[in-house]
Amino acid sequence: MAQSCFESNDFTSRVFLETNNCIGYKFVAGAKWQAGKSPHVSTEMDYYAKYTCVENCAGELAGWISRRANVFKFVTTIAEYVHALSVFTYYGCPESQYLKGCLRYFRADSL
Repeated sequence: MAQSCFESNDFTSRVFLETNNCIGYKFVAGAKWQAGKSPHVSTEMDYYAKYTCVENCAGELAGWISRRANVFKFVTTIAEYVHALSVFTYYGCPESQYLKGCLRYFRADSL
């Protein structure tokens, strides 16, 4: 949930509101969960994916993590999760920035 809050700016970003993409996932032609290409270009200069519903977006992330289970099965903290994402170049900002953003929302959700 913290990752979704961070990626979508508390579910208020244009990308989220117009595409149901709460995780910043990029468009991949033929992807099972995606409903096409978003008109929005990422900071990495590629297009975000579009989803018919948030549940499909969550399914995309779950599938992505499952395909990398050999790395994620050892993750026990938010910092380890963020680092594992960075190993696969999941996000374009520095790891410390992504961790700080996720921790901000994780702590808010934990109160």
